[in-house]
Amino acid sequence: MVTRCCCCRRFTSCNARCFARCAVATHTRLQGEHLWLWCIDKGEGMSQGQLEACFKAFNANDDAAHVPQSLGLGLFSVKQLALQMQTPVLVRSQVGQGVAIGIGLRLISPRLSD
Repeated sequence: MVTRCCCCRRFTSCNARCFARCAVATHTRLQGEHLWLWCIDKGEGMSQGQLEACFKAFNANDDAAHVPQSLGLGLFSVKQLALQMQTPVLVRSQVGQGVAIGIGLRLISPRLSD
């Protein structure tokens, strides 16, 4: 089953673009033992209160009113996946400056048999 975005009917990878209402960039960065996957927008950003609540389940804040079918599970799901994988998640934001969300995937060296 393929899940589509509730507002634009594209695949769910557009979720960040729908909420940010602007262009969203993704990039990777190798840092130490982690490969960081970043999703960055130049939208409205999040207030301190929104940052503190962003990983809570069913947290569809007032600014998401333009996405009427939002359940508020996007970042909650990211955090739960990161917990299962025992990997870090970072959120950086300032009001008026956009949001950057990163998940650090731990690199594992392959074991070579003798």
